[in-house]
Amino acid sequence: MFVGNLPVRLDYFGLKGVFLKAGHVCDTYIPFKRSGKGRFGFVRFRKEEEARKSIQLMHNAVIRGSRLFVTWARPRRSNKRLEDHGRQRTVHVGRLVPRKVWREKGEAVGHKRTTSQGSQQFMAKITGEVNEEIEDWLERSLVCTTEEPRDLGSLASAIFEGCGPSCTVRALSAFKFLLTYPTVEEMKGALSNQDELLVWFLDVKQWATDDFCDSR
Repeated sequence: MFVGNLPVRLDYFGLKGVFLKAGHVCDTYIPFKRSGKGRFGFVRFRKEEEARKSIQLMHNAVIRGSRLFVTWARPRRSNKRLEDHGRQRTVHVGRLVPRKVWREKGEAVGHKRTTSQGSQQFMAKITGEVNEEIEDWLERSLVCTTEEPRDLGSLASAIFEGCGPSCTVRALSAFKFLLTYPTVEEMKGALSNQDELLVWFLDVKQWATDDFCDSR
């Protein structure tokens, strides 16, 4: 589903939470670029009827002061051309772009960039800031580790059927998952009674700052 006119501070986790009213959300995505009408994103549901329901529930709904526009996402036209040569397939996408080679320079923070025009030195500094909204739900979250990689959608469905829709399931990696509860008290209650969660996980603990996501 295409969702237009998103609020400025709504991330893709929040977008998923908004559309859970319509059904099981498999994935959400908000690109960095904006259209002429502001921020937009995409929501993917497990079933077609859930997607149809999302239009009825969320189209023209006001979220954080923004009136949402919800409709079916239209496939983007592509300029890709496929040519089959036996088993080999060649994909042409626009024009060819020279590959840039990046090399580290000793232990320095900067990198050395090698191009056709010679070498150029530059320094890059990365800074970050605390997102209070995300920090709030992280403090209500448990980090759960599995023995083998699990699919997020299948695992979330199993937990909802076994424990009820009392928590939101997110992936830190293929082996680590975040279970976020509405309140800290409910999170601590689930932590003290781990028998149900240990059906799916090897280890359950409260989230800490050393737990981070290593992939999208």
